[in-house]
Amino acid sequence: MDANEHKSLRYDLKVFLALDNSEQQVILRELYHRVHGSKKDLMQSHLEQILKVLRTNVSGKRKEFGPGKVLYRKRDYFEVKDVE
Repeated sequence: MDANEHKSLRYDLKVFLALDNSEQQVILRELYHRVHGSKKDLMQSHLEQILKVLRTNVSGKRKEFGPGKVLYRKRDYFEVKDVE
């Protein structure tokens, strides 16, 4: 993955939340793989914590998304960025 690609990891929250639970999990697993090159370190419990953050109706929440990455939940979207 090109380093510049990491800057555009933003996803529409309304579209994501309209999907069923299994589809949401598939998307998050694929996103994790895209960011880290592997899904082996993504545990089901961590995935459920991420989904809880995304499903809560509170903007500004964040959750660690593997080494060096954070998932931010905004009002209309969520994104994965480098830890600042």
